[in-house]
Amino acid sequence: MHTNLNSLTPTLKVVVLSRNRPEYLIKSLHSVLESARLLPKSVTCNIEISDNSDSENIVELVAKQYPQVAINLRRPNITVINHIKSVVREANTDYLVVFHDDDVMKPRFLSTLHALLVSNPEAAAVGCNAYYMRNNVDTAASFMNQNKATILVDTKDKLLNSYFLIGKRGTSPFPGYMYQVKYIDDTCLDETKGGIHADVSFLLDIVQRGSIVLTSEILMSYRLHETNVNDTTTVAIQRGFLRYLNSQISIKKSQALQDFRYTIMLRWFREQHINIGSFTKWSHRQKIVFKYIIYELLKHLLRPDCRALHFQVMRDKYLGNLWAKLKVLRKVLRGD
Repeated sequence: MHTNLNSLTPTLKVVVLSRNRPEYLIKSLHSVLESARLLPKSVTCNIEISDNSDSENIVELVAKQYPQVAINLRRPNITVINHIKSVVREANTDYLVVFHDDDVMKPRFLSTLHALLVSNPEAAAVGCNAYYMRNNVDTAASFMNQNKATILVDTKDKLLNSYFLIGKRGTSPFPGYMYQVKYIDDTCLDETKGGIHADVSFLLDIVQRGSIVLTSEILMSYRLHETNVNDTTTVAIQRGFLRYLNSQISIKKSQALQDFRYTIMLRWFREQHINIGSFTKWSHRQKIVFKYIIYELLKHLLRPDCRALHFQVMRDKYLGNLWAKLKVLRKVLRGD
């Protein structure tokens, strides 16, 4: 991989990953083209579609509506991880954005992230906030707290906190980043490092090379629908990813990883559909996990910090009526 050596004419490459979703791609591509209009004239912006479809529908549609946009065909088809890996390896530019065909850029996406990289030359990447979008409409929910201007992430711990620390989580969606290619030209997504969560391990590698700057400004919409990969994440996959993370950073030393484990155990316990009235019939594992959950709840709810409210919310979400019944049981046992 080679980058542009002439700093007077910086180059930016925006690659839209595409697969069998022409109706979404057109909206996404239109938003990218509109965002590129606001870039400084000194920046050369190249927009490309990397098509991993199993038909030629995308090729024909783009050729008809946007003939000026280049298309890189992935034939035969490759996995999602290998698709992103190929795009990163092929980057011949100063700055790179890897966008998704089902997401939408706000007009200031490219110009704002480019300006952040220019003002933070030591940063390996910059990322933005995003609205969650359902049925083509932005929801009120966003990835990050909108009250913070910028966040500097310069260690592994800070990056993990942004993903997993309950009450303080907040990071960019993966397509919401712009990279300085010189910091990522010899690393890439690795499926052995976290499986479908390889994007997080990729960022963990990057943050050791340069900082990551996050802006709370909402610059894109991240679509939620039935084909989102992360929507199908199972407890087993999450546990596997936690084991990988623990091999990199001791879980005993990372509150974020402890919170991630807690979240996984809550989800597993909820999926057991346990009846509180049949405690004697619970399996040994169910009892152990239950004791762990109660211990963590008590430990955090007794701490006078902002995280308490979030633990209450998670308690109500994952334990539901079980928690109310436990309070009744406690009163009975105490003779109240």
